[in-house]
Amino acid sequence: LKGETSGNFQEVVSVRFDCDGDTLLLHVEPKGPACHTGERTCFYRSIVGGEVKPGGPAVLSLLERVLAERKQADPSKSYVASLYSKGLPKILGKIEEESGELIEAANVKENAEVLYEFCDLLFHSMVLLQHKGIKMDDVYDELGRRFGISGIAEKEARVKK
Repeated sequence: LKGETSGNFQEVVSVRFDCDGDTLLLHVEPKGPACHTGERTCFYRSIVGGEVKPGGPAVLSLLERVLAERKQADPSKSYVASLYSKGLPKILGKIEEESGELIEAANVKENAEVLYEFCDLLFHSMVLLQHKGIKMDDVYDELGRRFGISGIAEKEARVKK
């Protein structure tokens, strides 16, 4: 039974079959993500030029794993390892630099450039999280905690602590 382990069941709405009767298509109403990875569907990866490319939030998990591995890498051969070896001031400097570039792009450039700079900022922010020992699961938990709460109320609750 799909969802027995996770509790994310799928209610079958309709079943169709193709013209020669060798393929079924089920239309379902999901009760949570379909994939054990947390993805909405199990079909979230694609093959581009013969290479499997991660997609959706799974790419963040893969990036987190690579960033953790780079802590052990040779700083002369790995950009990320060089950031770790130079410490927090260097990492924060990169975040400051990328933040400025994102703001500049948002003000004067095309959306493709905004996306590019955002990804640079996200990447360097994830380097910071890894440096501080903060996991992406912690980020997901915190964002989940905030979901459905007014931003104003959430900020006021933090100030009172």
